[in-house]
Amino acid sequence: MQCSNFRIVNNRNHLLETILLKKGGNSTCILYAHGLGSNKLEGLSIARYFLKQGFDVCSFDFSGSGRSEGDLTTYGFYEKDDLLAVIRHL
Repeated sequence: MQCSNFRIVNNRNHLLETILLKKGGNSTCILYAHGLGSNKLEGLSIARYFLKQGFDVCSFDFSGSGRSEGDLTTYGFYEKDDLLAVIRHL
């Protein structure tokens, strides 16, 4: 298994902190989006299960959460753009 941390820039120029756990080869990736008041580490709770099933797992901090830039949460208004930025990168 490979683990990589990287940053993605969203459309508001905030750096989003991301972690990717790869099983190896060309695998389908499960993208984990954390809940309100949480961060990307929450996604690690599901990673073991999905890695055993042959999937890669990607988890990220929304803008304003965890170690990503930004200082507010918009209950989905801007977070959808963060999710799209990660999908485009993957």
